[in-house]
Amino acid sequence: MEFSNHGRFGRGGEPTGLGLALECAGGRGLRSNGFWAVALGVQPQRLRTWADGVASDIQQFVARFRATHGVVPSRWVWLAPRLIHLQQRAVFETVASSKRLRIHFVAFEDTDPGGTWLRELCERAFGVNRVRHDLAIGMSALESKQELQAWFENVERSLHQLGLESRARLFVTASRRSPIARWAQERYAFLADPLPPTARRFLDWQAIPLSPAILYPLAVARIDLGTWIEMAALDEADIQLALRLSAFLHEQGLVGRNRICWVIPRSWGLAGQWTKLALELSVGHSSVCPLRVLVGEPLQLAFYWSPKDPRQDRAFVVVQRADDRTAAGKAMLLRRAGYPVAVLKLFRDTPLAAYLQFVHIVVFSLGYLRGANLACCPHSYELERLLLTYRRAVARLGLDKWRSGRTVGPSLGQVGQQKELCLRLGPSALASGESEETVDAYARFVQAAYQSPSSPHVALLWYGRGLSRDWNRRARRLLEEVADRLFRRQLRCATEICDEGMTRRACLEVDRAHKDSLITLIAVSPPVCSTAPPAATEELLEFHATRELLLRRDRSIAVVLLDEASDQALDCLDEFFSRVHAKIRRGPL
Repeated sequence: MEFSNHGRFGRGGEPTGLGLALECAGGRGLRSNGFWAVALGVQPQRLRTWADGVASDIQQFVARFRATHGVVPSRWVWLAPRLIHLQQRAVFETVASSKRLRIHFVAFEDTDPGGTWLRELCERAFGVNRVRHDLAIGMSALESKQELQAWFENVERSLHQLGLESRARLFVTASRRSPIARWAQERYAFLADPLPPTARRFLDWQAIPLSPAILYPLAVARIDLGTWIEMAALDEADIQLALRLSAFLHEQGLVGRNRICWVIPRSWGLAGQWTKLALELSVGHSSVCPLRVLVGEPLQLAFYWSPKDPRQDRAFVVVQRADDRTAAGKAMLLRRAGYPVAVLKLFRDTPLAAYLQFVHIVVFSLGYLRGANLACCPHSYELERLLLTYRRAVARLGLDKWRSGRTVGPSLGQVGQQKELCLRLGPSALASGESEETVDAYARFVQAAYQSPSSPHVALLWYGRGLSRDWNRRARRLLEEVADRLFRRQLRCATEICDEGMTRRACLEVDRAHKDSLITLIAVSPPVCSTAPPAATEELLEFHATRELLLRRDRSIAVVLLDEASDQALDCLDEFFSRVHAKIRRGPL
């Protein structure tokens, strides 16, 4: 199926509004637990009014900042939850304004409870060791997050460590009726609330191009909001394309092809990650045809089952720009082989804002078709609640004492009799007599998951944040080679490597509905002491929280621990997976 038209993606026609309104049967309109409006049917004139309100809020904040601190804010740090953070980075790396105006985006999940993250960011990003009084903090807040007050206190603590007064320095976009509003007003933060309550509820957590999380940073960067809105507002033909694409995805899901390979231009890489998260966190765990989205996976026919094989469960969406011959060739190859392919053709001057808004319509129309409740963020926040409990325990007991009671040791045995398989790898481990037993145990673990009627979804969760950047990059490259050699080519399993906080959370969230994932947690086992970098400490907490959460769900998992962060450890990891590959090729154990 090929999608093309003469509208925004083909240039023509007057924009008719932000999107399309879908209502539930019986004409009841919007309901909190039913079908609801895709984009509220907002007209461009209404959007321009919002843009004027955004610009006015920024001007008022700058005036208040100058009256309090005597300078104009010229350096900004903008915090947001991970999903919004990804789209902010995608937008600003495209408009190329963040470096000139010194706007740095940080995910809430990347901050440490101790508050040292802001000092490190200022020293690294601004290139100065002295305190900068022209620093402003922007926060895009979600009303459904329980950790908002803790994050607010974290920001305040970080400013105090720098010797900066938080008064008139915080800019928060949130509803004045939300729990965070009281905290913001008590600390003299500027509270921006430009949208009507119904619009805010839908626009915030999805982080679409016209949400406050995008409009306010654009206003800070002095981007013409009127032009941005015109670029993002889709016309009737574009909306029809989005509906056709959502119908295509829904139809493929009904026949069992619920793994979507989404091919996107490399220059829009972060937009591809946002597409994956927006789809998976919205309709990925729907009770009707839950789907998975694979972004960045190599397109090779050797990785897939034949189109005539009943185990073939993939469909493809290729986003093709006018000058991208590689994408056109890949789409033609897949179509000739007989795989279901949808090609979205973009004209050369199609802006990123239009693509993001297009995906927004696809997400919500697909949610309508599948009866999903998207009135609020469907994220369960199980992992976040565990992490919050762990952080409080570490603050009370100290990291060393807390960690002493959570040692993960090696355990081998029959996979059917235990839910967790723990393996320790290193030069000494592979040289000992236990190496062959370790390889056999993991091979049995893989084959046990492979016996299901459909191919399992392989997720390699890598915890390397806080380690050397170069070594972490080499480890990531090695895992890609392992995924290609063992899981994709040999077993023909859809495989993704989750080495970043939000992708790991999305994997856990979708696994809640599918329960078909073959999950392997890979980490470095040397103990993290109280003097370790905050990033390494947070990675340790997330590793233990993920492990506990999966065991609570009664999921079988494998944990691979490397003895050290060295080249020898990577060689051992490569040798281990090579032996597993050889074992599986020889047949059942």
